[in-house]
Amino acid sequence: MAPKIVLIVDDTKNVRDIVGFMVRNRGYDVLLAKDGDEGYRLATTAQPDLIVLDVMMPGKSGFDICSELKRSEKFRHIPIILLTAVAKGTGLSDQDMIRKTGADGCLSKPFQSKELFARIQKLLEG
Repeated sequence: MAPKIVLIVDDTKNVRDIVGFMVRNRGYDVLLAKDGDEGYRLATTAQPDLIVLDVMMPGKSGFDICSELKRSEKFRHIPIILLTAVAKGTGLSDQDMIRKTGADGCLSKPFQSKELFARIQKLLEG
């Protein structure tokens, strides 16, 4: 069986590199995107098994990407975990972010890598 593919979309190179390294070391294949436009393109062409998606980015925002994918019959099955610093100070909780976008999970930055990986594993392995 081929390894599952995780798409990581974040405009911060360090976040992409760290999350990508962590996920790759756990046996998953990794695709990296540096902004929302590239992330959306990869999500719709590579059809990853899971997407880790920053909210605030140049081009399409994580909200836009998540909402568009979740409205699409072809892509709505792909689990999406939002990474955000947005909820802080806006009055939006992680649950509000999930309801608003249709995401399958949300973590506030800074996040614990163990917690992120536990969520990735739960969504991919059941």
